[in-house]
Amino acid sequence: MSDEFVAAAGIHPGALVTDQPDSPHHDLADVHGGLYIAFAENDQSATAESVDRFRQELEARGVEGVVERLPGTSHGFAGRFTGVRPRRRRTSFRARACNQASRRTSASRT
Repeated sequence: MSDEFVAAAGIHPGALVTDQPDSPHHDLADVHGGLYIAFAENDQSATAESVDRFRQELEARGVEGVVERLPGTSHGFAGRFTGVRPRRRRTSFRARACNQASRRTSASRT
């Protein structure tokens, strides 16, 4: 992350920790701002183990931030519609979790 950024957020990201050499968690040493990462509780690409590993990497690199798994959510909890059927509601959307993630990302604004 560039020195131009003071903070960044990831809402329901997946695969931030993989066994590949280009796994995103390897780039945490380059982060100079704060991070807020909200993972879904039920997400095959962000298991409890990978979220814990990401959190540990964040701490080991001295990166300031919050990493959490939001209870009762699935990947896509912050999106209302699918790209295929724009009028059909996503079953994974959870307004409460979306609002919580939104409040967290705007809490430190001045």
